[in-house]
Amino acid sequence: MPLRRVASGDLSETSGSKAASAETAPGPYSRLAADTSLTILSGDDAQTLPMMANGAAGVISVAANVVPAQMARLCATQDHDLHASLVTLFTALFCQTNPIPLKFALAEMGRIRNELRLPLTPLDAPHHETVRDALRHAGVL
Repeated sequence: MPLRRVASGDLSETSGSKAASAETAPGPYSRLAADTSLTILSGDDAQTLPMMANGAAGVISVAANVVPAQMARLCATQDHDLHASLVTLFTALFCQTNPIPLKFALAEMGRIRNELRLPLTPLDAPHHETVRDALRHAGVL
């Protein structure tokens, strides 16, 4: 959503917004969620719980492609232990530009073929074990 629309308060044609930032403190998005019917969604898996604590309704998730049930449960329960158990995966899925690590992870899990077309390139070899380790830690490899 264009920031000018939020700044002007014109939300007549807006039903939700994705917020992706390392900022976890309550901010304009939490105030908007409280003052309007606007649905706020985290755009960063690692920030799901902090964002939900500040008014977000859930997450637009990369990790949900790998661990859909766990991400659904995380949003439903806001379980801090579950969140902590997934942080390694959240980090690994962004060891290079998205969606390169995600595609590698899904191929390692046998869910897709690791066939890429430009502009995507293969995951750099030094990151292979990082992603595999995260998948094992998440219990999906």
